[in-house]
Amino acid sequence: MDIGTVDLWATHYRSWLHNATLTAKAMLVVAVLVAVILADHVVLLLATYGLVLALLLTTPLPVLTLGATSLYTVLFVAIFAISRWDGTWLTVLTIIAKAPTMALVVLLLVASTPYPRIFAPLSRFLPALVAESLLMAYRAVFVLLELTRRLVLSLRLRGGLGGGSPWQRVKNLSIGLGLVFVHSMDYVQRLYTVMRLRGYAGQLAGAPRAGTVSRHSGASRNPSALLRWNDAALLTVALVIVLAAFMGSVSGAAWPRYGLAVVSVVVLFGVQVFRLTRRHAA
Repeated sequence: MDIGTVDLWATHYRSWLHNATLTAKAMLVVAVLVAVILADHVVLLLATYGLVLALLLTTPLPVLTLGATSLYTVLFVAIFAISRWDGTWLTVLTIIAKAPTMALVVLLLVASTPYPRIFAPLSRFLPALVAESLLMAYRAVFVLLELTRRLVLSLRLRGGLGGGSPWQRVKNLSIGLGLVFVHSMDYVQRLYTVMRLRGYAGQLAGAPRAGTVSRHSGASRNPSALLRWNDAALLTVALVIVLAAFMGSVSGAAWPRYGLAVVSVVVLFGVQVFRLTRRHAA
């Protein structure tokens, strides 16, 4: 999975999650972050992971790919978790479970939200030039990835990466990366020239100005916009997760995390039944 694939999911797929506002999805990310910070037991994290997974199952997004990608973070956090060994595996498992839980909800956000909607709020806190530069840099990433892919393919077809000494392969690859750098500089220059010819004068067309709301930001001048059912569903899940994490942290009782686990299992089961029903009906 690469960044181009994620952008394809966000822009071409359609679901209730894609139609939800950026504010509601950001609140869900914050709620999971709070749960990850406050969690002192692996059950709470697994329950949170299950709820986020249930949300993804209701969309056409490739859940297996997203789930496997989130579990990839375990490789990076495992060493740190083992170093925090205190005589019980519970501590290690709790630390390990925090990474994929947070990774999954971030993947939910980026896989269901086009990048203009994610970058648009930055213009409220950053100078317009910085925010627009980040937006253009994101768009340029796909061009550079394609150039790099073609470079590696060309080197393989010509034997530049297969034969010879390791030093020769490194030399061939470094020359190729130098060409990619030259092409990237040429791309930036041509992009700037095109923007100037199209009237660029320091601000992108349609960029939000001070005191205005962007149509991509997920915000609205109408306060009732957040009361749509898809936003309400995300905010409800976020509230349940925060309450379970906060009550479990304050009281030290076990019932909040096990209660959230029961809710997670019930929701997952209900989603699976709903999917099977729709599949047979189709």
